[in-house]
Amino acid sequence: MKILSAVPSIRYGSILLSLSAVVGLCLIWPASTLGQPELADVIERCEKSVVRIEVDGKHGASLGSGFVVNADGMMVTNVHVLAGANAATVTFPNGKTYKISGIYSVDRGRDICIAQIDADELPVLPLAAELPRKGENVTALGSPQGLSFTATRGIISAIRPGEEMGRDTGDSTLKGTWVQVDAPLSPGNSGGPLVNNAGEVVAMSTLASFGDRAQNLNFGISVDDIRQSLDDAPKNKLVAFSESVGKIDMEDSRPESAEIIDRKAIPANALQDYVATGRRTYADLEKKLRKEAYEASEKLSEMKKGQSDGSIPRGKYAVRDTRRGDIYYFSDPETKSQVVSEQQSIVDDLKKAKEGLATTVDNDSLFKILWHYGPKIDPRAESKIGFMSNATVIHPFNKHDLAVVYNDAPFLMWVKTTAGLAQGQMVTSGPVFVAGTETIEIPGSGSVSVTVLHAVTETELRDAIFGADSATSYGEQYRIWTDKTGKFKIEATMVELDSFNIKLRKRSGETVAVPISKLSVEDLKFLKK
Repeated sequence: MKILSAVPSIRYGSILLSLSAVVGLCLIWPASTLGQPELADVIERCEKSVVRIEVDGKHGASLGSGFVVNADGMMVTNVHVLAGANAATVTFPNGKTYKISGIYSVDRGRDICIAQIDADELPVLPLAAELPRKGENVTALGSPQGLSFTATRGIISAIRPGEEMGRDTGDSTLKGTWVQVDAPLSPGNSGGPLVNNAGEVVAMSTLASFGDRAQNLNFGISVDDIRQSLDDAPKNKLVAFSESVGKIDMEDSRPESAEIIDRKAIPANALQDYVATGRRTYADLEKKLRKEAYEASEKLSEMKKGQSDGSIPRGKYAVRDTRRGDIYYFSDPETKSQVVSEQQSIVDDLKKAKEGLATTVDNDSLFKILWHYGPKIDPRAESKIGFMSNATVIHPFNKHDLAVVYNDAPFLMWVKTTAGLAQGQMVTSGPVFVAGTETIEIPGSGSVSVTVLHAVTETELRDAIFGADSATSYGEQYRIWTDKTGKFKIEATMVELDSFNIKLRKRSGETVAVPISKLSVEDLKFLKK
């Protein structure tokens, strides 16, 4: 039997990213799974003091978390969250937003930054009197992937000194005491509190692992170190972002959620070549699509019949090839459920792609098959477009950039949004542009060179097929858009569309995003055309 992993990943060895690199992965738990009602009460009370931080800095826009420790606005976050900031604002769960007026202190070795919010009479999060014990429950609060005010749950795995952390990560600058947890973390969690069952801060989410061990090697700087920084902070002058001292002190750290890929419009000739290939091979593509859809459906049926086998390593499954077909064995019911769910998504996508296709090529059918299927990608063909399916997330870096594995090779990929994506999940299939290569530095393990991919947007593909001035493309068609109630009216042109939202541009140039579910019946009919 061939043993397969339910969560494919790239093994880079025993690797931990540095403080300035992106953090690990996040599993967002519904409130009902976080524990007893008492825990829900603790979370509700604590998150009133937790903020989402939006940074405007030298690396572009980025996100992070922080928490209030003084009613007069003193706040704790990570150094790398505010790295290179020119300006930053915080948002509380009640929707109130304030500016961060400046920085009291920066401790790179512990990744602790004490900042000042331009507000007072704020709710305060208390600090625990001592370090937690191994095995204690802990809840991470923050804004992973920009999903504000999320809670994840785990236990204290270990307490480790900075010297040990430095040896393991290859970062000799690490100092202080570190709390290892298995609570899942994600970009945006950094700077958020790790609280105990009493609602007291025991650490601050700071550092996480990458690769095979990412689920149980996440770290926070300890409450002892936070308390020491807070004791020293009042002795320092508040340094505004606009003053050079503050910027110099922090500019060497790169914010974890800054954009890596500088994504520009895909060249017109690449889009035209992709469309021309699709038009020329349409009949073959349609035939292959129908065959693949049938085979995927058969595979799903066999997976559903699969059995559990305790001898298979957790998180993996095995396939035995017989004359009657493949027989699937799963390590446990949870792994089976995950694998079946992923295969169901593949079946659904292929079914959607083949429905309504014409037997001979027309523009509508061409768009549909190139958007949902298409000629396969050749990663070696730089500046070309190809279709990629069944790529799996290794790590989401920020709002748009993902590390993915496809055909056992790693890629860095720009996508429209990384919201909801975590390690092991599949990226939505679609056409991608091969943009070149990028080298990602991994402290303690050198660097990894990866091919860079840009997901083609629906607008780009539509315009390449129909033409920017066509009535079936977005173009510059200004019309009156109305919501279901008739109260909302706007003269605008459609510039972007996905499954949930439509982006409209007014004649003034201002853009607005509107949920498709709120559009009038007339607007929905227009979109169907």
